[in-house]
Amino acid sequence: MKNLELFLIEEIEGKKESTFIYQLHELDVFDEKMFNNLISKSYEYFNSSTQISEQYIFIVKGLFKIFLHMFFLFSCHHSPNDIYKIKNYSKTLKDKICEIYFKVSDIISKIGN
Repeated sequence: MKNLELFLIEEIEGKKESTFIYQLHELDVFDEKMFNNLISKSYEYFNSSTQISEQYIFIVKGLFKIFLHMFFLFSCHHSPNDIYKIKNYSKTLKDKICEIYFKVSDIISKIGN
């Protein structure tokens, strides 16, 4: 459980180039494998957590911020007046936006259950 929490905290902090949100925010790249790994680890965490602690609340808030920021960056990418663009945004990624939304939505529904 400790390794899982450490992984999620690193993702939330987003200071390392090896994190999903760093790749998206700083390098302008949506890494689908990293995103799916984050989703998978989030499921694992919420399915194995038995109590709501300060650490749990920190992780919930942090993941929520990551996912909100991800959708914000998708929005910025499509804004004609914004300079932010996702370098590897393609028709494939565009077609997966709903799938990404439902994955995030499902994670949020697991919180506290």
